[in-house]
Amino acid sequence: MALSIARVSFEHYSSPLGIVETAPRISWRFDGDAPDWEQSSYDIQVTRSVNGKPKSFSSKSSDSLYQPWPDSPLEEAQPVSVRVRALGGSKQPSTPWSDWVSVETALFKKSWENVKPIASTIKVNVTAPKRPVYFRKEFKLPDDIASARLYITALGIYEAEINGKRVGDSVLAPGWQSFHHRHVYDTYDVTKLLTPGSNVIGALVGEGWYAGRLGFDGGQRNIYGNATGLLAQLHVKSKTGATVKIVTDTTWKSSFGPATAGEIYDGDKYNATLEADIKGWSKPGFKSSSWSDTRLLPSLDGELVPAEQPPVRRVEEVKPQRFFKSASGKQLVDFGQNLVGWLRLNVDGPKNTTIRLRHAEVLENGELALRPLRQAKAEDHLTLSGKGPIQWEPKFTFHGFRYAELYGWPKETPLDANSVRAIVVHTDLEETGYFNCSNHLLNKFHSNVRWSMKGNFLSIPTDCPQRNERLGWTGDAHVFGPTSNYLYDTSAFWKGWHKDIWSEMSQNEMVPPVYVPSIPLFLDKPPMPASVWGDVVVGNPWHIYQSFGDKALLQEHLPQAQNWIDTGISRNDVGLWNRSKLQFGDWLDPLAPPTCLALRRQTRT
Repeated sequence: MALSIARVSFEHYSSPLGIVETAPRISWRFDGDAPDWEQSSYDIQVTRSVNGKPKSFSSKSSDSLYQPWPDSPLEEAQPVSVRVRALGGSKQPSTPWSDWVSVETALFKKSWENVKPIASTIKVNVTAPKRPVYFRKEFKLPDDIASARLYITALGIYEAEINGKRVGDSVLAPGWQSFHHRHVYDTYDVTKLLTPGSNVIGALVGEGWYAGRLGFDGGQRNIYGNATGLLAQLHVKSKTGATVKIVTDTTWKSSFGPATAGEIYDGDKYNATLEADIKGWSKPGFKSSSWSDTRLLPSLDGELVPAEQPPVRRVEEVKPQRFFKSASGKQLVDFGQNLVGWLRLNVDGPKNTTIRLRHAEVLENGELALRPLRQAKAEDHLTLSGKGPIQWEPKFTFHGFRYAELYGWPKETPLDANSVRAIVVHTDLEETGYFNCSNHLLNKFHSNVRWSMKGNFLSIPTDCPQRNERLGWTGDAHVFGPTSNYLYDTSAFWKGWHKDIWSEMSQNEMVPPVYVPSIPLFLDKPPMPASVWGDVVVGNPWHIYQSFGDKALLQEHLPQAQNWIDTGISRNDVGLWNRSKLQFGDWLDPLAPPTCLALRRQTRT
């Protein structure tokens, strides 16, 4: 028999750095071939320092999922290491000890009480699209750096740098939450990015979901606030145990730069001719005397909490399948696959050459079919500096597309797979379900389901990734939930999203919104009790339990689920729905006109 413990995990975290739980439950998986072997008990060892003596704990249990934390609760920002071994039954061997696995708690709420978000003092029109803002802070550190953690979020979308190097690999962070109720921050180990002496932390912040345009018919801006901002703490520990803290305050500087626009629906704009003005902006020694000051913003409306969901990342690249001309002579590229993300360009050309990228899922009469996008422009613009090749991709938007139009492509750069790639982005979930058979159509169907899921699991479970909507419709998520759980480990993804559902319900007389996060649109003022859509508060927790064996979500939210079952849909005397209240019917009738997909045929009255 060769049986071992392949993985030790905590709660549902893919990366247990900066977790909220001070007594995280522990799970482990087995690897090997031992069909008759059974776990009769287990041992856990915990060490709270690099050279500390491990504390040992034993439990007589055959369970390997969500086992209780055996030691005293963890303190704030405390790293510990854990390993596990499982003991077999009578005359059965034990597994070897697993590898040591680290877990570290996040900051406690008290540590954020005196730290405020900052915004630039540059005057802007708050009702217009918001230009991305560059923030920087220069500081000094002692020689004996032992460890460093960056705790960061934004009122918008952020990308951070330290000493000219990117922090982490997530994109579109911190994602979309119901910001009136919950605002997540990310935790990064940035020890290797810092040096003794002068250092710089920088962040580029765009409007994102926080202050950008959201919703149908032109949408609405500033739903959560009318200013983009940055909220961060950098904690640097020395080998003597002392801690240096750098927090967002009015000593930071701010500026505009080459990122001139960044909108979820309408796309990014980048002017490389402005790069010289900020060259080295996130490195020590940069002259920021011309930069603007920063100002403090009020504390966040929502509760500031550590991130639980996996981040959105660049997950794969797709090469072009063909370059061709449209019926009217426009330059198009076909990636052979509907996907969600953006284009990455490697291009050179004369100064002030502007390349416009437009995106669409299908063609119509040999041209990009833009009508289904409604009021979403789905355009990215890159203006070249003329100083040599540039690699560029958007930071503050995403598109659903198979085809793209490349207008203004310079003749100096060949148009091929080296110059244009599609970058696929989505919440970085672990794939757990696989399917393959001898039937090509079934295999393709399974592939289509996976691609559709990847394109719509981007921070929240959306209905679509391309038009001026991209909302977390609860009915869609409720129906698709079981399938998603077969394909990927969605446990942490659903856990985070359901927190927003419960928060939205609590302020709306326990009625689940039809999309979460809820935004003030004509369908949801106030939220209406909707069958199937509201049933997400009952069905999804049950599906999560069936898929992942965790009763916690059921136990935590049973009262809300029971309330929905008892009082959710108003009924008449014989128990049928009250027909005076709207209930959703079929959607996307094949004969509906593209300009109004909500219309459908009516066979009788």
